Amino acid sequence: MVQVVEYFENDVEYKEGPFVICNPCLNGWRIEAEVKGHHCPALPHMSIYELRKLDFPDWPEGKTHDKALAERCCDWLNNLVKKGEITLKGNSWVWE
Repeated sequence: MVQVVEYFENDVEYKEGPFVICNPCLNGWRIEAEVKGHHCPALPHMSIYELRKLDFPDWPEGKTHDKALAERCCDWLNNLVKKGEITLKGNSWVWE
């Protein structure tokens, strides 16, 4: 189940994995990720955007207003973390 966090929410406890969704200022849903050493989720590593383009080509550039799409993508990313296909490198989650 996807974890929804508020934009710039501090001290997030990541329950489902390092990827979460947020809706900054109601301008659309976006994927954010845990960044070690930060108090709130941040934009993911650029490799995650490339990976998302491969499996979610219907995602528009930037954010989406389709919450169900954001939830599917976020669940998929967190599952890739569980499988070891996305790993923590330095302080960011990275796809190689």
